[in-house]
Amino acid sequence: VIGVSFDGTGLGDDGVLWGGEFLIADFKSYKRAGHIDYIKLPGADKAILEPYRIAFSILYKIYGDSVFKLDLDFLKDKNCRILKDLIHKDINSVNSSGAGRLFDGVCAILGYCLKIKFQGEAAIKLTQLAGKHEIQKNNFKKYTVEIKKDKSGVYVLKYEMMIKEILQGLKKKIKKEEIAYKFHVWL
Repeated sequence: VIGVSFDGTGLGDDGVLWGGEFLIADFKSYKRAGHIDYIKLPGADKAILEPYRIAFSILYKIYGDSVFKLDLDFLKDKNCRILKDLIHKDINSVNSSGAGRLFDGVCAILGYCLKIKFQGEAAIKLTQLAGKHEIQKNNFKKYTVEIKKDKSGVYVLKYEMMIKEILQGLKKKIKKEEIAYKFHVWL
C-alpha cells in the first residue's frame, strides 16, 4: 500500500516531527518513501500557536537575512529578530515535515492567523479562502512542484519555489483566494 499521511505534528521513528509523509507499507512493515521538506519550528510548540513564527522560519530558510527586506507586515515585528537567532543558533527549534505546519506558514504569509485560538484554525482559514476562488481553467498557472531525493534516497517535496511564487502573487496583487487555491492544487 502507498499511503499519504498529512497531519500537523507527530513523532516519527527517526525522532523528527512528521506529518507530511509518503509511506510504502505491507502487513508487517512500512518504509518512509517521501515527505514534505522540513520546516524549523522556532519556539517548538509555541510556533504551532503562533503561525507567524512558522512563516518567518520558511521565509528565513529561503531568503536568509534578506527576509527582512520582504514587504510583509509581520516581519517588522522585533520578535522576528529573536526568531532568527533561535533558528540560526538552533535553540528551541525543532524540524517538522508536517503538512499542517506548511498550511500554518502559508496562511500567515498571506496575513491571516498570525496567532491562533484553536488547533487547525490557520488550515481552516486557508481552505475557506481557497473555496472562495472562482476557477478559470483557461488562464490557470500552477505553482512549481519540486521533488528531490535526499542523501538516503527518500523523496522530499520542496516548497521553496512555491513560496517564491506566492510572494510574487502578493506583489502583483493577485487575490489571496486564488493564491490559497493554487497552494491546495500544488499540494
